[in-house]
Amino acid sequence: MTLSALLIALEDTLQPLMADAGGVLAVADTEYDALESLTQAADRWRVVMVPGGNDSMESGDDVGGYVSDQIHFYVTAPLGLAANPSKGLHRSKPNATPSFLARLEWLMREVRGLTVDDESLDQECGRAFRFGGWDWVRVEGMPWRAARVRFTVRYVLTDTDGPDPLPPIMLRGVGYLPPGGAPGQVIVKTGPGDFEVAWGTPAEGLAMAVVGNYLHITDGDGVTKRVRMVEL
Repeated sequence: MTLSALLIALEDTLQPLMADAGGVLAVADTEYDALESLTQAADRWRVVMVPGGNDSMESGDDVGGYVSDQIHFYVTAPLGLAANPSKGLHRSKPNATPSFLARLEWLMREVRGLTVDDESLDQECGRAFRFGGWDWVRVEGMPWRAARVRFTVRYVLTDTDGPDPLPPIMLRGVGYLPPGGAPGQVIVKTGPGDFEVAWGTPAEGLAMAVVGNYLHITDGDGVTKRVRMVEL
């Protein structure tokens, strides 16, 4: 596993979920860059992913090339023009816009619920991302709320002399069975108008594939493709 492959998989998994929720997902280098990017879409709620550095796990029982990476998510939303903007913290707005805390908790649930189909990750109780808490981010005069959600992920670092491997498969939800299908049947979209039907062994702990997940499908020529599952 490499950090770049992990970030690609996270971005690809969360991007459509954020779009469905009316938000924007971005990736930034540092906290400063994350806060600076807010001016690009200040009228929408946003999540910005920031790699927070890592620690070596080459001690005690954690040997064999393990690293512990920190991944921070900056969740932001505009305060709006309400007479009492503090109500938007814990109450939905009259137009049914979710409260800030509801969105913060939504992100925490989504990331904590991800399972990564990759043996190089140390997944505790089936969870790849260990929740480390959240805290407020304060910038004087800013017209939005911002909070930082902290996660760590442990994995065996892949030899970086070669190209990055395919991004790992991230699985969310309890599973989806295609209409008329059987457990293990996977329907995937491989092009603008092309679909494939394949049968394989679902990831450990899952009885069926999940719409929205990315999958690795090996074609007849032995070429492995990374494709996203869709509902027909």
